[in-house]
Amino acid sequence: MQKILEPIKIGSMELKNRIIMAPMGNGLSENYDEKTVAYFNKRSDGGAGLILICTMVSDQLEEIAASLFLTEESFGGLKEIVDHAHANGCKIGLQYMVGCGRMGANAKNYDVPISASACPWLYVPEMLCHELTIEEINILIEDYKKSLALALKAGVDCVEMHAYGGYLGDQFLTAAWNTRTDKYGGDVKGRATFLLELCGIAKEMGGKDFPVLVKFTPDHGVDLPGLRKIDEGIELAKVLEESGLVDALHVDAGCYEKWQLAMPCYFYQEMTMQTKSAKAVKANVHLPVLTHGRLGDVEKAASALDNDICDAVVIGRGLIADPELPNKLIENRPDDIRPCISCNEGCIGNILRFEHVECAINPYAGHETDRMPIQKTDKPKKVLVVGGGPAGCMAALLASEAGHQVELWEKTDCLGGKAIAASAPYIKADMSRIVHYYRTQILKSNITVRYYKEATVDAVKAFQPDKLIWAAGGSVIRPGSIPGLDRSNVYSCEKALRNLVPLGNRLVIVGGGQVGVEASIHFVHAGHEVTVVEMAPQMMPDPPMIQNETMLREMMAESTAVYHTSTKLVEVGEDGVVVEGPEGRYSIPCDTVLLAMGYAPDAVQADAYKDICDVITIGDSVKCRNILKATAEAYAAVASI
Repeated sequence: MQKILEPIKIGSMELKNRIIMAPMGNGLSENYDEKTVAYFNKRSDGGAGLILICTMVSDQLEEIAASLFLTEESFGGLKEIVDHAHANGCKIGLQYMVGCGRMGANAKNYDVPISASACPWLYVPEMLCHELTIEEINILIEDYKKSLALALKAGVDCVEMHAYGGYLGDQFLTAAWNTRTDKYGGDVKGRATFLLELCGIAKEMGGKDFPVLVKFTPDHGVDLPGLRKIDEGIELAKVLEESGLVDALHVDAGCYEKWQLAMPCYFYQEMTMQTKSAKAVKANVHLPVLTHGRLGDVEKAASALDNDICDAVVIGRGLIADPELPNKLIENRPDDIRPCISCNEGCIGNILRFEHVECAINPYAGHETDRMPIQKTDKPKKVLVVGGGPAGCMAALLASEAGHQVELWEKTDCLGGKAIAASAPYIKADMSRIVHYYRTQILKSNITVRYYKEATVDAVKAFQPDKLIWAAGGSVIRPGSIPGLDRSNVYSCEKALRNLVPLGNRLVIVGGGQVGVEASIHFVHAGHEVTVVEMAPQMMPDPPMIQNETMLREMMAESTAVYHTSTKLVEVGEDGVVVEGPEGRYSIPCDTVLLAMGYAPDAVQADAYKDICDVITIGDSVKCRNILKATAEAYAAVASI
């Protein structure tokens, strides 16, 4: 682990460690306002060596897209971020984004997006983008110069050029999207002209020793004509190095044609494509190579450095989940790192919903100015938390942090709740880190945990709490109207995923939501014959985040599981099930039936305790949702005490 904490030089800039915060859009604002300043200051407080901040070069051709925009009016906010970071020994770099191009909405002056050439609009392929004129390219260049002058005045330590992922900068680099015949087109070197002009301007304005980084995609990971494969990516890396204008290469992977590669979710258990591309690039250049891709898992980050895959690690979601990750490594407290689970729901998902960044396991992320850290109370109360799932564990930890006397009742023999089964499929194994985190933090706290303890009116009366936080979750939906659901071979999918029930070879999973689909892929991998029945017209009718959904559907297509949509369970019999679909009723032979129809919230049970003490219901007890909601409600519950 030591190498990740060693200094590194990028050109003339020395970083105190090899942890770089990725330039993720946070949706807090388009300018450097109070919320944005607080967000980045929290990350520089946490010990990162360098923070990269995504900034649009111009607002004349496109709308600002989830990034920041530097003007005379917003300059003060950037200056505050830079000064605060420098006081922490942290460097600040602006990542300059020239635009979205074909991946975005229509441009300000046209009914279609702008792009390097008249290539198909991603979302409406039959419509061609507007090819940027030389005059329009010059608008981007001149606005970039104005922004860069302000950035240098603020004291930024470096810049990074945004040229990856299929965005406008990458569209200039890519044959599929750049068919220009002027100086900005042609071969690999010609298509790099615009990018290198921007790099050269940074060297002119910042001085020849001013560090310039380039983030690019050596391999788009898509087998389509004109998209880059790794051989061309290595050629491009050499062009950038030989220009003498670039001090480091930041390697990405994927594009919107295969978006899940660019923003890998929890289904990627192996090292990501970014690290594979970085290794190939590093073997062919002498510049420092940076990369990212679920490296908030510090064991993977350390391995990437130790195995010479890269020279520094870039972490985005991991530093949203825990800004103190670097400091905790320095203090030899890796077990205290709040682990990103790569669910993509609060970070990327919120941005796509036109909301600001949040985090499934960090209630403060994106709320640095409106959710104050829990403070020690001068009036401690006796707090009872019922339920040891994610909502209950988070509530107990926060209440303990506030100085309350906390007792946690869990009716089973372990903490973690539904997160245990959620991390059971082999495609989500490292999600179990969140369960380990909850258990470790509760062991380290002064929380009293009672296992095999169910809440009853008499038990709660005897305990005499001042506050009861009800986080007992919900019960498996098992409709009484369907004959045979009481048979001995019918179990919940949760129990099956936790290996708590015997399974036959032939399985029928009732319910094709995310749980049912993940279970089908897992059990096929384990050697079972699997059939899934879902009443809705498609599997996963309430789908997860787009990258997660896309990858799951790819795995479904590769699986031998059989999926029946618009099909309902009619009866469970001795040798199988009877279902009814568009073509009528038919039987499916099976040995075991697994229920994945969801959970019924049990908030009504909490009403029985309202005459004893104040009761707050949170998590799946209110409505079965995700950990993002559970964490937010746990914070709100404790903040209200």
